[in-house]
Amino acid sequence: MKNTIWFSFHKSAKIALLLLAGFSLNSFSASEEENGWAEDGLKGKVKSYKEFSFKAEHLLGFIKKGKRAGATIKIYDEKGNEIEVIKY
Repeated sequence: MKNTIWFSFHKSAKIALLLLAGFSLNSFSASEEENGWAEDGLKGKVKSYKEFSFKAEHLLGFIKKGKRAGATIKIYDEKGNEIEVIKY
């Protein structure tokens, strides 16, 4: 009986170790060269961009752009890393 318990514990420890190693390798491969440009869906070298948001207005059955609700400015360094975000 002791051998059976030890064997099942040993087997589950091996499985846990393999799963842990698999997750570790996956997390290292996922962090390849990910920068701010890629995260924001930008292609090419971008120094900065502005994004404006507007409120939608419903007028006579149509939806039109209303007043400006806010803006976001993102600034990147030469490697594409986001270095500053301004929201107003």
